[in-house]
Amino acid sequence: MYSVRYKDPKLAGVIIKEAVKCGKPNCRCAGGRLHKWYYYLYYRELVNEGWKLKKEYVPRNKVKYMRRKINRIKGEEKHLKLELQRNILFLKIVKYCLRTGETDLLEELK
Repeated sequence: MYSVRYKDPKLAGVIIKEAVKCGKPNCRCAGGRLHKWYYYLYYRELVNEGWKLKKEYVPRNKVKYMRRKINRIKGEEKHLKLELQRNILFLKIVKYCLRTGETDLLEELK
């Protein structure tokens, strides 16, 4: 997920629903009955050579859209990671074949 974090850190985040206090002294939430439900996007952003946790409000009508977008990007990243692992394995096999002189194994891979 690190490549997505550099391009758009919000797409590497997660949406959480929370009950919140508004901060008004005479509100019902001051007595413990919190306002429900507010959705927040939590993500990490690169700030001064370190990752900082950020929180951003997501309007209720955008929650499904954002979740779908995040899941799609995470799926693409997973696919790319698997393909990278497959390519690394292939390069290790080629390196082994070149070192040992076994060209039969390379013919089978084609």
